[in-house]
Amino acid sequence: MSRSHMELARLPPIKYIDNMIAIAEIESAIERLSPAEVKKLAAWLDKYQQMVNASAEIFSLYDQEEKAGS
Repeated sequence: MSRSHMELARLPPIKYIDNMIAIAEIESAIERLSPAEVKKLAAWLDKYQQMVNASAEIFSLYDQEEKAGS
């Protein structure tokens, strides 16, 4: 089972349904965007993912330093 499937399996059923409704709403909204708006959204998502990845790397470095200092 993949990590995302394991995470979903731990969610209460209502939360899973709420998430699926939110995803459907987001998908529907994206479909109504103009090509220029889709391009802006894609650029924002790319920047957001870069920020998330950078944060994960920083926290990983902190964890490594913490373990080394123990």
